[in-house]
Amino acid sequence: MGCDFFYSGSLPDPQRQQKVIEFLKGYFKEVDVEVQPQPQLHCRTLIQSHADADQEYEQYPFDFYGLVPSLNFEHAQFVFDRNDGGRLVRFVRFPADLGDPQGDLLQPDAPEVIVKHDGYYRAGTNTSKMWTFALILNFLQIRYWPDLQFSDDHNSCHKVGQDIWRWRLVNQLADPERNMKACYDLYWKTHIRHHPSLAPKTPAPSRSRGQILRELPPDIGSTKLEDLELSVRTRSCLRRQRISTIAELLQYKETDLLKMKNFGRKSLNEIKEILAEFGLHLPNAD
Repeated sequence: MGCDFFYSGSLPDPQRQQKVIEFLKGYFKEVDVEVQPQPQLHCRTLIQSHADADQEYEQYPFDFYGLVPSLNFEHAQFVFDRNDGGRLVRFVRFPADLGDPQGDLLQPDAPEVIVKHDGYYRAGTNTSKMWTFALILNFLQIRYWPDLQFSDDHNSCHKVGQDIWRWRLVNQLADPERNMKACYDLYWKTHIRHHPSLAPKTPAPSRSRGQILRELPPDIGSTKLEDLELSVRTRSCLRRQRISTIAELLQYKETDLLKMKNFGRKSLNEIKEILAEFGLHLPNAD
């Protein structure tokens, strides 16, 4: 059974909104669209609400600001509607000239913009994604947004929050000098100190491609890359090459990956970090 996250609230202060978005960029690494407010642009807009009736506006200012991680999904978005006091919303559709590939296919009388109130994220069955997103929401509440509300199906947000308070990490996490990675590292190092058995495995010594594949446990080898914390760019490059599991990935050397279109050093380092969590590394030449 997957894990669904729900988060909501309003953040009227544009400066705090900007801090939230800048902080989140350290988590998403790459996003499909960074939404910038264009209040002079007026669009036919449909606003869908859980609590109230849907509202449609002929001319609604495009005064939205935030991040759309993937154009293929409406989840994991952090977008503020500045027309509505900085209320958190998520896009279902936005104008084609702002990046929505479906925008050109609209009927003449269809809304150019459709938003839903509040945020939503489906972590699926990936426990790494689940705990990481629970951390992100707690970090945002502590650092910038005390009124941010959130919950999830597995109660992971509440458990993370309890850990943070029990281990007295609040003041350290609120330190403006700490970026996303520093906050993440602080939490997990403290977590491992309290739970030593959860410490990551030490990466094995360099081995050839053949050795790695022969010794690879089947359950790890069959792990799908789409279930791991990869950026949109890296995921797209691997999908284009039809690399879908860890076992398939481990058939490629660093030089092989770097020859792939749009796959650079940043994507390579991302792959190496992911593999290191499993105690693995890319092979040397056989």
